[in-house]
Amino acid sequence: THLSVVDFSLLAQAKEDLSHLDEVLATRSYVETELAGYLSRPWEIVNLSQLETVVKAQLTLVENMQASVQSWDVCVGLNRYLTQLLEVLPALAQLKTASM
Repeated sequence: THLSVVDFSLLAQAKEDLSHLDEVLATRSYVETELAGYLSRPWEIVNLSQLETVVKAQLTLVENMQASVQSWDVCVGLNRYLTQLLEVLPALAQLKTASM
């Protein structure tokens, strides 16, 4: 007969991690869905100030996630992606002004 001993203290942590994972994946999906409408259009017709507002709100959402998930690859990647979008928007605005 094979008996196994379960460390029930790990179950609580696993449940918490799964809850955080659900939150992180929902946030990632929200960011992708929200940006899809902007990023699928030619940059010349995108309302850049509106895009900037959306990206800043999303970045705040990612930065306000649980501290325990901030180091997860998906959170680091989302943060980097949104930060890079914010960094490129002024250049796009200059190009848009120059092209008009």
